[in-house]
Amino acid sequence: MTFLEKYGQAIVASLIGFFTPIFSLLMATGTLLLADMITGMYAAKKRGEQIESKKLGRSITKCIFYYLAIILGHVMEVVFINDLPIAKITAGIIATVEFKSNMENIAAITGIDFWKALRDKVDSKRGLDEQKNDTERNC
Repeated sequence: MTFLEKYGQAIVASLIGFFTPIFSLLMATGTLLLADMITGMYAAKKRGEQIESKKLGRSITKCIFYYLAIILGHVMEVVFINDLPIAKITAGIIATVEFKSNMENIAAITGIDFWKALRDKVDSKRGLDEQKNDTERNC
């Protein structure tokens, strides 16, 4: 009986158990990456740009390294720094970048800058738009 025959199922079960807590982070990041790829291709088509395999390859590379960053964050969190959600912070940073990229692509497709509208809405809730208007009037 070989090592894999004897311990293979236990190793697979252990790996699944170890990585299950970050499954939702990987799926959410994957969804944002897929949406970015789709909206990016549509925006490029709308701008009259040619869709090239080299650009699509960058999306695959980005996906691999984003996933690797989340996995490494999870390893650091579980093994070394249990009190800090490193995997979630890493996924949050990646998600923010991809969300912004999606919003830029959607703005190129529709002509509506959702990112700017969202930023303006947040600023108005925080009272920053009044400060900005006062600053502009004083200049």
